[in-house]
Amino acid sequence: MIPVAELERYLVERRQAARVRQAARPGRKPGLPPELVTHIRRRHVQGESLGEIARELNAEHVPTAQGGRQWWPSTVRAVLVRSAPYNAAPALE
Repeated sequence: MIPVAELERYLVERRQAARVRQAARPGRKPGLPPELVTHIRRRHVQGESLGEIARELNAEHVPTAQGGRQWWPSTVRAVLVRSAPYNAAPALE
């Protein structure tokens, strides 16, 4: 049999490890600087299409949030949707 003190120590260690794991936010880390998101939103508000914005970002060799090299109109749209306030979705093409 396991001594009670050893079992209690084991349980305390397991609970502490679980708390540390829960502290980290799950999912992907945000990868775009806020300045780039603001730039994309501003250009879209000025009337540029998602494709035009994607072409400019590709021409300037701006990496995507996950480090990719290719921007697509759908990628630009995802940035706009994710950065929009909760109750105010942007009017997208």
